[in-house]
Amino acid sequence: MLLFLLACRVVEDPDAGVCPAWSGLSVEGQRWSWERFADDLAWEATIETLEAENVSVASGDSVSTYRCDEDGAWAVERRAGDDATWSKWRFDPPYLVVPRSLEVGSAWTSEVAWNLIRSDGTTEVGSASTQFYVEAEVESVVPAGSFSALQVRVLSDEGGDSWYFARDVGVVLTDTDQLLGMTLP
Repeated sequence: MLLFLLACRVVEDPDAGVCPAWSGLSVEGQRWSWERFADDLAWEATIETLEAENVSVASGDSVSTYRCDEDGAWAVERRAGDDATWSKWRFDPPYLVVPRSLEVGSAWTSEVAWNLIRSDGTTEVGSASTQFYVEAEVESVVPAGSFSALQVRVLSDEGGDSWYFARDVGVVLTDTDQLLGMTLP
């Protein structure tokens, strides 16, 4: 859910791109490097495709697909694993990851129903509700640099977390992970 995660036009108006500026989904080939605090697990994510109806972000053995429109960036599906052993989550309807416009005081709720299909033929279905509250504008310092960011409180059935969104970068920090670097093609 972090990445949120594009063959985008470079434009003067940061909100006129294919995806919301706060999503960080702005340039096909853009790459982020991440690290988890607890176990120093590190990974990278790369935008493979950037079109309004098909934004794909690859990370290790998983690919997340998003759709961007005038309302924001929506998670459509996530596939993890290799050709032999895989799992695919389909979100129907897609859920709003980040709206096009964010400011302190903004709030949104994402209701998601999902269908999980595994390569062994087993399936699961479920649903979840996640609330997002933009609490403050803060300076977020991570190994990738210092960013003016919006602190977003994320509340779900699994508990709470804080995500820090920087314009044109996306999430730079959570309670568990931090951005190590970002490169543009």
